[in-house]
Amino acid sequence: LLLFLFLSFTWLLCVAADRESLLWLVGSGILLGLLASGRGIFLLLIAWAVIAVLATVRGAARSRALWQVGAVALGALIGLLPVTLHNVIRGGELVVLTTNGGINYYVGNHDGATGAYTTIEGIDFFQPGSGQDGGSRALAEQRSGQTMSPGKASSYWLRQGLEWNLSHPGRTVALWAKKLLLMVSNYEIPQIENYDWAKDESAFLRASLVRWGWLFALGIVGMVTGLRRSRSAAILLLLTSGYVVSLLPFFVTGRFRVVLAPLLAVFAAQGLVFLWRSLRARQTRPLAIAATSFVALAVVFNLYSPPGIEASSDMLRDYSRGVTAMQAGNLEEAL
Repeated sequence: LLLFLFLSFTWLLCVAADRESLLWLVGSGILLGLLASGRGIFLLLIAWAVIAVLATVRGAARSRALWQVGAVALGALIGLLPVTLHNVIRGGELVVLTTNGGINYYVGNHDGATGAYTTIEGIDFFQPGSGQDGGSRALAEQRSGQTMSPGKASSYWLRQGLEWNLSHPGRTVALWAKKLLLMVSNYEIPQIENYDWAKDESAFLRASLVRWGWLFALGIVGMVTGLRRSRSAAILLLLTSGYVVSLLPFFVTGRFRVVLAPLLAVFAAQGLVFLWRSLRARQTRPLAIAATSFVALAVVFNLYSPPGIEASSDMLRDYSRGVTAMQAGNLEEAL
């Protein structure tokens, strides 16, 4: 559902921007608000949608830019409002979407952060009825010596992560650079779902020739060669870049980055078209630059192996197999 909403929002925003339709821009904002309601990371994409609209306005339309931005923002507010009202009524505090943003930021910014999801000592992610949200609140209360609401506990963990950033600026830059490499790496980092385990169980996935590293590398070629083609292409580029940047403060997993696959496929298609047209027209210089860039990026993206992450991924793969066997009633295999 999230992937469907993301693609619907992206398509509608591009069409609305080309037509300069305020009604359609409101509609795209509503879809984005609903999307953020399903996964909090998309809340940051609201800012990038506004930037995309503003940055791509040209000519006489500049006088109407603020109206277009306001339409997107209004739509996003409408999409978010039901969840926010529910949180205020049931929780008694103003929480726009969710109260796990703070702990997720801390997971991505502390001494033990790896760039992927890591468990926090004192929080049992798999504990029934508690998990990360309840466990993080209890641990925040234990560390601070105060009773906290879910919202205040989230703010506590956000402050802890920010304080770590300020105390370790060099390590923060290096860690975020590593997260960027994880975004483009061919390795699928598991968290809840495990792609390697699914591939072992699926002949279709094993037979697939499309790999993330190749797709991202060819997509970058398409981004560079197709940037000036239309306003829609520029919006797609800004949304893709914005989503990547939005993940860097937190952590990278395969299920978080998979929503980019359709957009990367569009850019990859543009890259293929550029290579083919350059070949037919015998434009050797642009062809050589694009082809060399693609090969170089693809080699880096496919060869990069995240240190310290694959071992924990093997554990998650075994866990997934055990759960599947247990659900099938095969306790001996599960153990």
